[in-house]
Amino acid sequence: MGELGIFVALTLWRTRKRFHGELLALYLVLYAPLRALIETMRGDEERGRVFNFVGPIARGAWWNLSTSELISVAIFALGIVLYVSLGRRAGGRAEPAAA
Repeated sequence: MGELGIFVALTLWRTRKRFHGELLALYLVLYAPLRALIETMRGDEERGRVFNFVGPIARGAWWNLSTSELISVAIFALGIVLYVSLGRRAGGRAEPAAA
């Protein structure tokens, strides 16, 4: 359902697109929190956490992310970097909306 919501939002946003790559960047920014939310609801702790090697202090800490949550942080950051860099590269050029 979350992916369907992202699809609908991006389809509606398509007419407002200002530069090439904007929809990809927005998809990454929207997908990452969805993936992180789903990962927190899975409840399969046997897969482990990234920072468990630190010791007992990391167990149960908010910053001790699962692998998928850490990947979500990277995907979100990549989406922000893409959006900012592609937006700056496009500058003041306006792209006509495709029908």
